[in-house]
Amino acid sequence: ALHIRMLEDECTQGRYIAAGPYFPWADLLNEVERVTGRKIRRFRVSGGALRGIGRIADVAKRVVDFDLPFTHEGMLFGTCWPIADGSPARLAFGMQYRSLEQTLSDTYRWMVRAGHLAQERIGKLAQPDPG
Repeated sequence: ALHIRMLEDECTQGRYIAAGPYFPWADLLNEVERVTGRKIRRFRVSGGALRGIGRIADVAKRVVDFDLPFTHEGMLFGTCWPIADGSPARLAFGMQYRSLEQTLSDTYRWMVRAGHLAQERIGKLAQPDPG
């Protein structure tokens, strides 16, 4: 929606970053636990170790076909990507992002409907949506 508004607004000048709010990993996991009602097992792993695992997975994937949610590029994004401030775009175009709770709820329910995630994995979100 932001990109469309920027293209349609004849007064748009400059560059804008369409970035939502930043959530530290611990805060994101806390919200996932709250929304799903499920406890998530957590392990502290350094960014360097995660990037190393990603590099090893990339090399192994060339030899053996397997599905692993780790890639070097993914771990670079997850551990090194700087926080982007999207507030100038939000203010200039009157945008408001959905809450993290709503985003997580919608995403997990969609993942179940699309067959990417088993219903029992989303805890209390598996119950019918009251809205």
